[in-house]
Amino acid sequence: MLDGGKLKFLRYMHGKTQKQVADWCDVNLRFVKGVERNEYNPSQEVYEAWLNCIYGIGEPLKREKSTQESQPVPKSTGSKSPSKRRTTKNKA
Repeated sequence: MLDGGKLKFLRYMHGKTQKQVADWCDVNLRFVKGVERNEYNPSQEVYEAWLNCIYGIGEPLKREKSTQESQPVPKSTGSKSPSKRRTTKNKA
């Protein structure tokens, strides 16, 4: 498996943007940036789709979304900012 720097080099040399790779691989842009910085490792499926995107072969990866991702997230009812606690130091 190629490291992030080599994947970035290949993407750049073939004129693909990070957004194009993200869309093709069905991942978010943050993940693509993280892979190119060697912060994340793609699965074998995403890695193969990444190379297919760079070389313009095959079909884009379309994975089924889990039911948890498709359901709306309930909003929090609490305060948005935490209370600020102030302390004083006694100078002795």
